[in-house]
Amino acid sequence: MARVPRRRYLRSGLNDIIERDTRTVYDVVQRGDADIGISTFPPPGSMETRVIGRAPVCALASPEHPLAGQTQVALADLVRESLILMHRNNAARLAFDTATAGQGLAYVDPRVVSVTSVARALAASGQGVAVLTDQPLFNLIRVPIQIPEGILAVTLYAGWDPEHFAAPAVSALVDSISDYHRNVLTPTAEITIADPLHTPDRP
Repeated sequence: MARVPRRRYLRSGLNDIIERDTRTVYDVVQRGDADIGISTFPPPGSMETRVIGRAPVCALASPEHPLAGQTQVALADLVRESLILMHRNNAARLAFDTATAGQGLAYVDPRVVSVTSVARALAASGQGVAVLTDQPLFNLIRVPIQIPEGILAVTLYAGWDPEHFAAPAVSALVDSISDYHRNVLTPTAEITIADPLHTPDRP
């Protein structure tokens, strides 16, 4: 469930949110069924685009789990845990797998689910550690994942039609979402955020 930005950071109207697979978000915008698409994939070149921010990929653990007392967890340590992962089309899973392969690490028999709320519920019941970008539910503790480059993360992009009839309002809304992401969702801007899916040496 997506969260509506808090009023303090909202400078333009937000009427509804439609959830889609990250790979098809911009198709919805191009059909005119949505004004803005936000995805971990960059939009096509025909669209106006802006980076919203970078969302940390975190280990979500129950308060009783040993990880709950840590401020960060090294990827090499995390792969030894009983993992709850999303399917491979999920951005957090893609980033996690990319970082794991990059360090020559492997994990064994993860529990794979399709819905993030299910992953969080399983973690809350003590059945493993969920790897997600989502905010914690059910009193879960969110522990950032440490990789050599910094904190594991994914980049969030916004894309919209440059010829949109309300382009200034759309641009203002994107600014509001970016402010909300920076000030509310990821306030620890002083730490280094590393996105293995979009690094300077990648095409």
